[in-house]
Amino acid sequence: MMILSSNSVINTLDGLRGAVVASKLAAFSALAATLAAVFAGIVLLRLAHDYVSGQGLTFWELVRPFVLFLLVARFNTFVADPLHRVVNIFSAGIERQADKGFGDYAGKVSTFLANSISQTKTEVGRHLGGGSTSSASQADGVSGSSNSSGSSIGQWFSDRARDVGNYALEKVKAFFDWIGRGVADFVTTISNMCGFGLNSSDIEQHPFLMILGLLLTGAMKLVLFAQQCQCYVLLTILTLLGPFAFALSIFQPYRTSATSWIARYISISLWIPIGQIVMFVSYKLLDMVAGMELSAGATEPLLTVCAIIVSIMCIRQVPTMTSYVVESAGSGGAENGTGIGDGMNALKAAGAKALGRR
Repeated sequence: MMILSSNSVINTLDGLRGAVVASKLAAFSALAATLAAVFAGIVLLRLAHDYVSGQGLTFWELVRPFVLFLLVARFNTFVADPLHRVVNIFSAGIERQADKGFGDYAGKVSTFLANSISQTKTEVGRHLGGGSTSSASQADGVSGSSNSSGSSIGQWFSDRARDVGNYALEKVKAFFDWIGRGVADFVTTISNMCGFGLNSSDIEQHPFLMILGLLLTGAMKLVLFAQQCQCYVLLTILTLLGPFAFALSIFQPYRTSATSWIARYISISLWIPIGQIVMFVSYKLLDMVAGMELSAGATEPLLTVCAIIVSIMCIRQVPTMTSYVVESAGSGGAENGTGIGDGMNALKAAGAKALGRR
């Protein structure tokens, strides 16, 4: 059974992304390179016409179509692979720290499991030991009354009704036992996927809050797993469409499409390291809360369950956090379609206006 550890999941998803990109990107780059060559020819003809008409021509305006065409033709070599490596340069170390934090938290959970099992066995033994005498006396009284009035017709119908009731109760009990075993198997599967070594017989002896805590821990890792899968699907689509974005940026009206693509790629790539940072902080918080409950002698993780719910809410906000990071890094304009050249032109216009007023 696969264990949802950070390193294994990231390596698997990254390998799938690399396989898809290696098999499909060449065809996309060839088609985009053809379009880029046509766009570059049109732009160069227009620049030549403007130059003959007496308009100025800078060196970058002349070289830019050739540079973009080269990037499109060798997109994976010059753009996609270097950018992916640079953005995820610290992801491996963060993943290892997150797995270590989960190991510390798992130790506390194992202690909780042992304490809850021992307490449950003690309470069950005390209950059975105290109620055996009274149960025997009640059974003797019932048998005596049935013998004394066994010839009564009303007693016969009463016995038949009791037999039917017992049969129905046995079926109902068997149904709920079947549901309990199914829930125990499900919780065992989820907990083992998260890295806890449990079996169904142990799960059936845990209280409700312990079961809820295990399910929420599995849900927390599954939410992160779904987020990572979505991240790599989006990165794969962006990588395949990247050559067309760079080819389109050769035209003057769409010259910010390349910078917008880079900003979006960085924003989505940051889901992985920021998500691992959130998981690391969450595991540290859960480890601290579980330690406090164990030191207080608690056998049911009430505060830990609340902390897991808060952690799940934080994990769901990872895409929003990455957009904040990109905006604070100065790429928000590129992501929204505003290029660096537009900002420089606005700055020049503001400076000229200020000088004119003087």
